Amino acid sequence: MMQLSSKKYIGGCGVLDAKRPASGCAATPKVFIRCASTPVPSDRSQRAIRFYLNSYHPLGETEQGIMVAVQNRIPHFVDYSIRREPDFQNPFPSVTGLCRCDMFVGQAEAGDFIAYVTVKSAGPRRIVAILQVLHKMPSHAAAADWYRREGLDLPTNCVVHGNDALPIALAVPPKNFTTYAAWKAGYRWRSEHYPSFLICRAVGGPELVNPPLVPDGIFGAPFPNTRSPKQLTKTDFTKLRRLLP
Repeated sequence: MMQLSSKKYIGGCGVLDAKRPASGCAATPKVFIRCASTPVPSDRSQRAIRFYLNSYHPLGETEQGIMVAVQNRIPHFVDYSIRREPDFQNPFPSVTGLCRCDMFVGQAEAGDFIAYVTVKSAGPRRIVAILQVLHKMPSHAAAADWYRREGLDLPTNCVVHGNDALPIALAVPPKNFTTYAAWKAGYRWRSEHYPSFLICRAVGGPELVNPPLVPDGIFGAPFPNTRSPKQLTKTDFTKLRRLLP
């Protein structure tokens, strides 16, 4: 059994009940989910392919998550939430605005590459997947239509009617958790206000059982803070790509 951390708290996309939204999110009267505060620079014109570094909270980050994984025979390195973000287990992994609002999915375009690593709080950093964006869809409904036309199950982070969130028994509630209903409502609100949806293909991994460790000095400098996605040079991205079979 692999234990990543003994921490009792998973941060990131916690549903909050408050009168004003966190930085980076549009206002909503009752429920909102925190966002990181520094957006990736936007460039809507034609441009070269970009290489991004992104991170997520794995289910096995906490003792509770490890227990959930073992009891339900779930890989330790899937995302921790009721809407897996990203959903690595679909044949065409998906990335949405459920976690970071429009700060990444609003900037990424078809053809771009994304390297996904675990957050620092999950213990030694690991690289789990290298994705390439195949299609950028304008909404979750449009993405759902694409998956259905391909005869595929919908990814768990596709928030449309008939594709309910996972049971809470298969996830770990975030720090500011109130109720399961509020957690689901927060994600639905985000899917409506930040609707861009990235349909991807895996070009490395996903390795959800024992992903490779990422050396701290892999870039010859301190590893970037991944609270907000970072754009990498092709040279640095290739260093990560070589870690995954």
